[in-house]
Amino acid sequence: MSLISPTSVGIIPYRQDLKQDGVKVSTQRLWCDDVQAQAIEAHYQKELVIRQTFNSSPPSQASANALLSQNKLDLPSLEQLESRWMTVWSSTWRSEKANAGVKRILLQCKSRRDATTRQRSNEDTGKRYSPYDFTGCLAHADITYEKQPLKIRRIVGILEHNPECQLGVMTRMPSIPLHPHVIEVALAQLREGASITSIQIRNLEMYHQLAYREQWTTHPEQANFRYNIQGSDLRRIYTRHQQSQGINIKKHSPQFSKDLAECVFHYSARAKRGDRFEIFISTKDMEDAAWSYVHHSQLILDGTFGVCSSRLLLWIAMGIDPQGKGLPIALFLFSAPPGTLATHASYDIVVLTHLLRTWKNWLSSHKSANNRVFEPCVAITDTDTKERGALVATWPFIILLLCRFHVWQCWTNKRQTTLPKRDSHLRYKVLERIQNLELSLLASTNYQGTLILIDTERRWLNSLVDDEANKPYVKGGIAASRLGIPIEGVLPTTNHLESFNRVIKKKHLSYWQHSGYRLRFDVLIFHLIRHILPFVFAQVRQRDKATAWQATRFTGPAGGGTLPSKYASGVRHNQASEPLAWFEEDTRREGMAIGILQERRLLLIVSGHPSELWATCATSLSNPNLQFHERYWLTYNIKGTATCTCPDWLQRGGACKHLRAFRLHLLHQVQIGHLSSVGHFPVSLLEAQDKYAALKQEINPPTIPVLLSIYPNGYTQPIPPPMMVPSALSEIPPYKEMTDVPTLIDMELEIAAQMEMNDDTKGSDPGDNSDRNDDRSLYDSNSRAISAQLDQRIDSDMDYVLPKLFSLYKIKDLQTAIHGIQEEINSKSQQRSEDLETHDNTPGSSTSKKRKLDCPSTPPTLTRPLPPSPEERQIRKPSHKTF
Repeated sequence: MSLISPTSVGIIPYRQDLKQDGVKVSTQRLWCDDVQAQAIEAHYQKELVIRQTFNSSPPSQASANALLSQNKLDLPSLEQLESRWMTVWSSTWRSEKANAGVKRILLQCKSRRDATTRQRSNEDTGKRYSPYDFTGCLAHADITYEKQPLKIRRIVGILEHNPECQLGVMTRMPSIPLHPHVIEVALAQLREGASITSIQIRNLEMYHQLAYREQWTTHPEQANFRYNIQGSDLRRIYTRHQQSQGINIKKHSPQFSKDLAECVFHYSARAKRGDRFEIFISTKDMEDAAWSYVHHSQLILDGTFGVCSSRLLLWIAMGIDPQGKGLPIALFLFSAPPGTLATHASYDIVVLTHLLRTWKNWLSSHKSANNRVFEPCVAITDTDTKERGALVATWPFIILLLCRFHVWQCWTNKRQTTLPKRDSHLRYKVLERIQNLELSLLASTNYQGTLILIDTERRWLNSLVDDEANKPYVKGGIAASRLGIPIEGVLPTTNHLESFNRVIKKKHLSYWQHSGYRLRFDVLIFHLIRHILPFVFAQVRQRDKATAWQATRFTGPAGGGTLPSKYASGVRHNQASEPLAWFEEDTRREGMAIGILQERRLLLIVSGHPSELWATCATSLSNPNLQFHERYWLTYNIKGTATCTCPDWLQRGGACKHLRAFRLHLLHQVQIGHLSSVGHFPVSLLEAQDKYAALKQEINPPTIPVLLSIYPNGYTQPIPPPMMVPSALSEIPPYKEMTDVPTLIDMELEIAAQMEMNDDTKGSDPGDNSDRNDDRSLYDSNSRAISAQLDQRIDSDMDYVLPKLFSLYKIKDLQTAIHGIQEEINSKSQQRSEDLETHDNTPGSSTSKKRKLDCPSTPPTLTRPLPPSPEERQIRKPSHKTF
């Protein structure tokens, strides 16, 4: 093969830089078989290659361009689809001497190697993808040039093709790239959150309209790009999209993003097997919200998974703003240990305590702390003992509350396993009473009241009275006292956080996902910090500004006052205040009230309030002759207030047909002399408001109505609601018409004593820690409750497992088997302890006390981190755990 010499093409030699002239070409990057590699090496040893350097003078650059054009290595020739050259490697850097970007590129002939030297997969063995057949051509070129303005620095290599390659023709369809404008439009759509279908529809429209750049002016026979997006292009477009985001928090990286680094207060990579990947996130808005809404206030904590392509757990700490809306204040993303079979349960008290203490120490040491130690007063969780134990380990004197929904779910699971499966009248009767009791317990806000309700059902639920594990949900009074708020302000459920979990998955993450596929974990972190969390807090600021504007806008028409917001306190408008009773004229309801009395659906019962009369009224669809029929519960205070548990009165107020029937019955009792007087019935809303406001200040305030948020369809259960508990351990009187009007009972209930105790402590300072005796008692109570819950759960698991292991007594070597199991458990426990100790001492695991991540000026030598989670895809199973 003949080679081109510099003098044969009129190249002027410029050898001013011996270092550049003697550069070594990376021939190992070329795609060659052994014969080609040996031949190329021989050419370099014998100096049978082109090796030329150029300076920036016009004659030198003209010689360089002539050499490239003659071998079709110039830019216009390389852009042609029929070009015989392809890029196999490139590198870019910035030259301080030339003050310009420099690029080095290695090109090779497309007839470079046989298909057997590079196999894509076992199925593709022998399949060739190059448009030209293999000829054993050795042609390649190593070119170095300055990018702007374009100046050739060096050309090295074998530039001439062998005779077989020169005579060869194209035998396969070449890879046709997409036009840059098509990629630009698709990337712009991806940045706006468009789906694949939207991208394809837009491409189809612009393709037929010839709307892409150069599509109208380029002749089809000379086009080197295509404008139709194929399925194989989507992966490349996605890759370009992620590269454009610049996801990197290493300070020495060219894609370093300072705003991302400032939001990560803890990071630990999986440096070796057994480590956990950890990254904890808190933006400036989240930090401010933590101090404003959670410090000495209420905290919600729960976890979820399935938020990214890796098997990672996401734990969310949340607070409640003054509008009653949940705000995330910290995100904890960490991986499961290797070999985990259930990622969603791959955590324990040690792990959760580590993340909570890391968060607490960072907040307390940051400048926003102002010498304060971050400490919530109350935390509400589900029934997970690991969460509750970690909270107590981090904040020993915190008040732990249980979510009502999760408590009810555990009770339901226990009820389903306890009651017999066979159908019977007794089973349905017991089931109905248990369900009614559960709802009443969940709605109760007084511990003594719950004991009375349980004692009423002692025949069926005798074991619940002294069970320590069933008391945490009635700690609402203690929490309200410490927080200095009404008991209605204490969170009853974790619905705020559960709702946020759904919103972040179904709304925010789905917006950035492509074709429903989960995001890569680094992309997830990027979108959380850059888009999702700022959007959440921007919505809060927008709502607050809109609320302030509305208050200012209608100050004049409201007579200088402030109109109540439609969305105040996070509740519906019709629930903004308690319903009141007043008796205005209503012919239709008065007629229905007379019908209730004629059908004898109204029944007076024993009252538990010294100034009230109580009654029940059977619903229109129930049979009042049955003992456990559905009924509404009514109260009437002789000083002018009344309540009913029907949905009509709870939603509308005023006087429903049941209260009107109750009033008619009382007036009749006055006429026949059984009652001296029943007071004055208010006839307007204003009068009802005055009477209710005056009675609330008395020692024995009137009975409060049931909550519509808990009973949207009213309260119709055969046992009294929590606020209408009769005398302790008393049964409901027989359901028959009463001939004698009962007198008002003057009694001192334990409920009133408990309420009075709460009133005495309501004015205490939430942040006052002077009396640690009460705090110590609270810590002991939390510990006993968690221990009792664990014991009960172990007993439940043993009841399920032991019957299945009963047949083991037939095994002769049972003792050997048990001994082997015990040794394996001890080995696993010891290994787990060593892993945790190693994790705490791992150099890569650190908690920054500053928001800014400290990075060295020169890149350190780091071990390549392992993937965040090696686990396979898993599906979470339904929970059947008991309390």
